[in-house]
Amino acid sequence: MHFGSRFPFPVNPTFFGQTFVIGNLTAASRHQYERRNFVFLRDINNPITEPLVHDRAKKLAKERFNAEVRVGYGRDQLDQMTGLVKMMADEGFHSSLVFHFPVSTDCGYAFELRKILERTGLDKHASILFYLHTNPDSHYHRPDDPLFSQYHADMAKAADGVIGVSQAVRDNFVKIRVSEGDKQIGLNPDTSFVVRNGIDPHIYVIKDEKEIIEARKELGLADSLEKVVSFAGRMDRLKGSDYLIKVLEHYESSTDPADSKVGFVIATSHVLNVAQASKPFKGLSRMRRLIEENRLKVVLDISKFTRGDPRFRTDVEGMLDEYARQKGLTEMLEQPLFSKLYAGMTNIPVQTISDIYLHPSRSEAFGLAILEGVFGGAYVISTPVGGIPEIVVDSRLGKLVDLDSDKKTFVDRLVGAIKGAERPKSYDRKGLERYFSSYSDISMFTGFEKAVKGVMRG
Repeated sequence: MHFGSRFPFPVNPTFFGQTFVIGNLTAASRHQYERRNFVFLRDINNPITEPLVHDRAKKLAKERFNAEVRVGYGRDQLDQMTGLVKMMADEGFHSSLVFHFPVSTDCGYAFELRKILERTGLDKHASILFYLHTNPDSHYHRPDDPLFSQYHADMAKAADGVIGVSQAVRDNFVKIRVSEGDKQIGLNPDTSFVVRNGIDPHIYVIKDEKEIIEARKELGLADSLEKVVSFAGRMDRLKGSDYLIKVLEHYESSTDPADSKVGFVIATSHVLNVAQASKPFKGLSRMRRLIEENRLKVVLDISKFTRGDPRFRTDVEGMLDEYARQKGLTEMLEQPLFSKLYAGMTNIPVQTISDIYLHPSRSEAFGLAILEGVFGGAYVISTPVGGIPEIVVDSRLGKLVDLDSDKKTFVDRLVGAIKGAERPKSYDRKGLERYFSSYSDISMFTGFEKAVKGVMRG
């Protein structure tokens, strides 16, 4: 039983990594016929989001992600959840209740649920786990924040175990102790596991040159480009999008002939809410030269929602288009420059059609998009923060550029790395076979099962 907070599943307009991890875990369970997957969402009383949790979404979840979506959980619905746990126990199932957004609301709910399970004896038939997708490094979580202390204490008291998406995340959370009266409360290291994120290796593959050329042409990129750089993710401070904009500004104004052969593809969920988009996203419209020369395109990469299957493309596009047009996309498309910038929705991962994948994060628990870049054959340029060094383990896969307090110095280093990078460098994978197999969705599911068995009671 996966708990996804208030965010729709499987089509999440904010493109949070948690949603993709849930989807990969449930989809990978198809070979385990005795498994049943539920994905619980909080009540979503929002008419704009409603199309993302109704019939088309539930059908997609069932057919493509092997999961049953149920809307509604919280402290006022504890009886329904314990009733389901009992029903599953009566059918011979052990329930694993996995919380993917361990913040105050879900942690408090899980703690209350724990008390009821223990009181009714159902704790022998259920385990509560927290899946840690973010890093407590003060960028996202602030360990000195009283609110963080409260939900961390609730999580520690509720949890049979936790799963970190990287060694860095697991270790950082395990170190944290919070005071509650005269007690120091924290996670149990013995039931704290690392399950690195995996991806579908059939989607993120090295494509042949003809496929790459055709896909770039479909997006409207200039034929003359010799190097295409991609970025995928939210354009916010954590992802280093202000650095990305500075890199684009360099190529916007550069008179170097070599720079005129470099183009960019930005895959971001901000096109679904242009009315409230971030400052870096709005900054893309300043790149008039790059846009006019067809060297900069913005897309919505839906391949994670379809898992690359064209049969589901129409439904996913329909749901997201309906959502986006209520959030300002129609009005933005009436602007000629934005209309030229936006290349629509693509069912081909941008990392697989680019030479370089650029991801200048300030904070990253793992970096799913970075792993996708590695599998897709793009040369990765990123930063050595959080779990990223656990992905870019070899110089053939990419280059990690140290963050610098001086923004110009750091951006100059990123530009220099782009100049020196070539896609074929990342094709040399001799001796890395074990590395790549360890990051498949099946390997992730196997690691997840091992962690679950490590905390099962009774």
